[in-house]
Amino acid sequence: MAADPAQPTTRAWIYTTGGYPSCLSQASLPAPTAPLAPTQLLVRVRAAALNPVDIQLMNLPLAWSLPGLASARKTPGADYAGTVLACGSEAGRSFAPGDDVFGIHFAPPASGTLAEVVVVDVANGGAALLERANKIQDDA
Repeated sequence: MAADPAQPTTRAWIYTTGGYPSCLSQASLPAPTAPLAPTQLLVRVRAAALNPVDIQLMNLPLAWSLPGLASARKTPGADYAGTVLACGSEAGRSFAPGDDVFGIHFAPPASGTLAEVVVVDVANGGAALLERANKIQDDA
């Protein structure tokens, strides 16, 4: 099925098999959009980092033998820094569009932070306001 040209897209690093780093490739994926759950933020990622856990998950043999994961496209990454684009109703009490944030995104491997736009959940401590004096790359 062809992609809907009206649907917004985001670029992301993905993998479908193990074997970091050769397993990574760039792809255009459907961009996450509103409506957001009450505790979610939509974030434009400005900096992200692969940490050792991300690399181990990409190389974990068990992940490739579980039903549904073997052929699924997955986006790695948990550490990020970026700018809030939209807020869920509860998240909007502490965050606003335009806020710079950083954090760790605990999500299934299908929706990591090596993408231009991600949805993060603040209910589990997934975001914090970035001090304006810090450089965003230092907080990723």
